[in-house]
Amino acid sequence: MRAIQLKGIGDLVQTEVPKPNIVAGQVLLRVTAAGICQTDVHIRRSTKRMIPDGTILGHEIAGEIVDIADDVQRFSIGDQVVVHPVWSCGICRMCVAGQENACRNTGGGSIHHQRPEFP
Repeated sequence: MRAIQLKGIGDLVQTEVPKPNIVAGQVLLRVTAAGICQTDVHIRRSTKRMIPDGTILGHEIAGEIVDIADDVQRFSIGDQVVVHPVWSCGICRMCVAGQENACRNTGGGSIHHQRPEFP
């Protein structure tokens, strides 16, 4: 499958990657639309390593479910879905209120140390 992959600092390539194997609780999408967001631009322009080399960029996507784990009950093959990624702490006032998109700690707040560091 085609992907935009970060090979190293400032080095993005369009490449072929193996089809991922799904595990329990997962579905596989055939991406039909994807957006470039500020996070993608920031990662591309950064002069320091922000994510591991080899990461496939793109998290604002829509697609069709083409494979599904046996334990997934909510979705079916052929469903059209949108991926809604939210990076949140799960414990601040906004997260507890169900407003993870307004998390108080995702910009380097008090739990910044819980995020992974990459060499």
